[in-house]
Amino acid sequence: MISPPFPHFHTSITAKRYWISALLLLFALCYYGSYYRCSLYPSGEGGVEGVTALRLLEGKTPFIEAILNYNLFWFYPIVALFKIFGPSYTVLRIFFFFLASLTGLLSFYVVSLTTKRPARIFYTSHSEATEKADETRKVMDSGRGCMSTYCSDQNSSLTQYPSALAKPQTERHEIFGLYAAALAGLLTLILPGQLFRNYMAFLVMLNMALFFKAFLYSHPTYRKQLGWIGAAGLSLSLTFLIRVDLGFFLTIIFFGLALLFPWVVSEATTPVTRRLLLSIAALSLGALGFLALHAPVYCHALHRGFAPRFATQYQQWPHMITTQATRGLKKIYSSPPSSSPTVKHTFTQSTPSNSTLPSSSSSSTKTTLLRASFSSSDLREKITALNLYLPIITSLLLILMAAGLFFKKTGPSNSRHRAFLILTSLACSLTLFPQYFFWRPDMVHLSEFMVPMTVTILMAIVFALEAWPFSKIFLKILLFLFLATGIATLSLYFINGCQSQSTGGIAISEGRTKEFFGENGVHVKLKPHEWEEASAIYQSILRHSKQGEYVVCFPYNPEINFMTNRPSYRYDLYCDDVTAPRNFDEIAIREIETFHPPVIVITNWPINGTEHSRFTNWAAPTYAYIKSHYALDYSKGIIQVFIHR
Repeated sequence: MISPPFPHFHTSITAKRYWISALLLLFALCYYGSYYRCSLYPSGEGGVEGVTALRLLEGKTPFIEAILNYNLFWFYPIVALFKIFGPSYTVLRIFFFFLASLTGLLSFYVVSLTTKRPARIFYTSHSEATEKADETRKVMDSGRGCMSTYCSDQNSSLTQYPSALAKPQTERHEIFGLYAAALAGLLTLILPGQLFRNYMAFLVMLNMALFFKAFLYSHPTYRKQLGWIGAAGLSLSLTFLIRVDLGFFLTIIFFGLALLFPWVVSEATTPVTRRLLLSIAALSLGALGFLALHAPVYCHALHRGFAPRFATQYQQWPHMITTQATRGLKKIYSSPPSSSPTVKHTFTQSTPSNSTLPSSSSSSTKTTLLRASFSSSDLREKITALNLYLPIITSLLLILMAAGLFFKKTGPSNSRHRAFLILTSLACSLTLFPQYFFWRPDMVHLSEFMVPMTVTILMAIVFALEAWPFSKIFLKILLFLFLATGIATLSLYFINGCQSQSTGGIAISEGRTKEFFGENGVHVKLKPHEWEEASAIYQSILRHSKQGEYVVCFPYNPEINFMTNRPSYRYDLYCDDVTAPRNFDEIAIREIETFHPPVIVITNWPINGTEHSRFTNWAAPTYAYIKSHYALDYSKGIIQVFIHR
């Protein structure tokens, strides 16, 4: 039995990985624990998740009586938590911070996995590194009369462990990779993306980790390899059940890897027929993983009577994705740059996220949200503009860098493997690119994308630094350009993101020390003026409405419904000047006359960054009707609370 060289070093590195994982968990507990109750997000996802969960708890049918802006499993875990602990805003927040913590650990794991000691991932007949090791051993042992690549007085073969020639260098590389992995985990914990949307980054990182294990690393047996592929298929199925659009994007990556991986991890002598069978087996396992989770869910949908609506979204999403991509590209080249700063919303600087169910009016959003402009006089807006566009340049350089590593003939023998790792990680990251670049170019959606992109950049930085000594001048120029752009991308994003209250970081706690209590477990800390506004809205609603009576919030403030425990009769809680139907005013006035809500709350903010997107402008007839039939009970800034006369 041949033992690997440097067993104590290997054990030490393994122990460090466990310790770093434990320290990251401890950091997450302390970091998130310091601000998990800070701020309300009246225009964020928390309110719509809470209201939707309450509707489902009441027994309303998904997609029919209760709109689901995303798929079932986005809301079902929240429903389960509410059944166990009761409706609780605090429990809801803790759940999403838990997802953020898991995402940080997955980030650490992915970089740690990809920067481990080089291994013979690609099976070749005799790699260049092995040949060099053989020659060196022959020279070393020629004086002792041993000309073989393995001598009886040695414990290991250099053909199996060529790194034995360079213990200090191997140790230095692995320690550096471990530090990069720890940094990846730390950074993704510091800015996890806006609260209540943490599914997005979590799903991308989960699939990225399983794609690596399933397709880009060899295993002792085909059974174990196929087991990891089955796990990746289950993860992909789970993604569909949470976000259908993300599932489609990741399916493309899964399909490509399933076709390529037999040529990546199989031995050079493996017949073509067996490689094709492996690809077929991988695709079959992916399909089985999809069915394993979807079959019982579909049976549940049949039992509840919403199976057609559940299945329809899988047909509508591909069309919607291509349509929105086309509209987004047209908007980029036709829309004028922003010339005025966006007005801040009440309570916090959060930006609403449009609902994305294809069957709803708000799903086919062609948002007019203005992009940050380089010509702005505001430095933060200029940095935000860089944050939006630098990842595109970095992505292009990553593709070129991967191509350079793939065709590199000198240096470590795992360069091709690392090229595949870079491309796979980048592809997974880019599944979140349309969310911020085409549909909502703001810090909320950018912060989701930057979680996996941070992991990709840090992993590629390690690969670039290790490849540098063995690279020729052209590749060195490419590596330098990537290093400069990648570091600039991360630096500028974290400088801006750590000051933003839309990226899920601790900046949201600034100045928020005053306790506010509401219904449904709402117990948060607010700034004094936020506390005054929230308290006034809360007291007005409780004074002039009874539990069970409708309260309507225009254009989109579901968290007010949740914190006052008052339902809304509106099927889709979101509306703006773009997604509203042409007969919105007619419908809105008719609903008011039908349901007679005792309280109507209007937040007259520029929801898409333009003056026209203020509710009083694009829904002027509805606003005029409310003013003529309701009395103004509270007004401050953009907030108006009307009560029935």
